[in-house]
Amino acid sequence: MAKGINIILKQNHKTLGKSGELKTVAKGFARNYLIPQNIAEVGTKGRIKHYMMLKSIENKKLEEKELNTIKIQKNLEQVKIKLRKKVSNQKSENIFGSITDKEIIEQIFHATGIEIEKKQLSIPNIKNVGSYQIQVNITNNIQANLTLQILPETI
Repeated sequence: MAKGINIILKQNHKTLGKSGELKTVAKGFARNYLIPQNIAEVGTKGRIKHYMMLKSIENKKLEEKELNTIKIQKNLEQVKIKLRKKVSNQKSENIFGSITDKEIIEQIFHATGIEIEKKQLSIPNIKNVGSYQIQVNITNNIQANLTLQILPETI
């Protein structure tokens, strides 16, 4: 007599795991709690095969997305943005106004054609003429560093 039954989780469960995982649990636990509460379904051969097929498709999509983000990262790291701003005088090199996210996003779009959201940018406090490093968070674990060069408008 078998001690467990294979189930596929339909929802995230605190002790069992995440949605879509294949688990072996006691028959009574599955029949009396998981299946009636619509937390899991019985893992028959057909459903397990279907589950494995969906998992492989999902993995392929994740790999494609990761390759795409790496391409975007390489494109962004090659970009050097130059902005011209009015300067108070030639000696102090303090700029009038500030550098906005919108200006940087616009320059990135013109240089690469990649649209970036404001929340993806990490910009240092820019007050003077010079070079600055800008960090762009493409995904949670992939980031690109850009070089922003602020030049006086008179040059």
